[in-house]
Amino acid sequence: MNNKERSSDEFYCPVSISTWRRFLGNLIDKDVSGVKDLYSFKSNLGYNLQHLEYLDNLLKTQKLHASVRTLTFKTFVVFGMSVMEGILFYVIGKKSKRKEITWTEDFVFTSNFKEYKGKTTRIRNTIEVKLLKPTIKPIDLSEMIKTVVNKKLIPSEVSGTLYKDLSELRILRNKIHIHGVDGSWDTDWNSFSEKEWYLIKEVLFGLLGSDLFLYDKNDNILNFLMLETN
Repeated sequence: MNNKERSSDEFYCPVSISTWRRFLGNLIDKDVSGVKDLYSFKSNLGYNLQHLEYLDNLLKTQKLHASVRTLTFKTFVVFGMSVMEGILFYVIGKKSKRKEITWTEDFVFTSNFKEYKGKTTRIRNTIEVKLLKPTIKPIDLSEMIKTVVNKKLIPSEVSGTLYKDLSELRILRNKIHIHGVDGSWDTDWNSFSEKEWYLIKEVLFGLLGSDLFLYDKNDNILNFLMLETN
């Protein structure tokens, strides 16, 4: 299956889900904390990658209204970061020990307010109960990015600018929350363009095309993520 640009009236068929499962299985091959079923996990990653391939074809072959094109860039970034988050979560679980929660809050005692050094203060005392079985501490995307970079859990050729690039893309991913605006200039129209589309493609290609997935350069599965410089 190749990723050549197609005419608007031709049915577009992305890389098959079975092919994606096999490719992703080069890394995702054993159970880790927080991932209950590897088949479903690989499938969901594959479905998202199929959608990204479709969006890439759409952007390359269709004449879209300007705002629709901009929002398609946004969709590519959001879905692309969803894939990145899933892969980073798995890598951390596979290659390092996840932090555990061994205590849980049971009750909080709060004192009355008191003026202290010109400020209104209070004292809070917390009673915690030790868990019979520790649970895995939740981890957000920002912490995932720091962990894989600081612990060198991904190939060095990938991690060079990964922290900077993913930190920028993480902020854009959060624009899925439409109410989170900082001012009149903070719109999707001003936030998404070909630049962000190219950036998420470059980051995804860097990770999926690394030794983590035993990527074969003769395989065209990642062609839709390749830029002219790749």
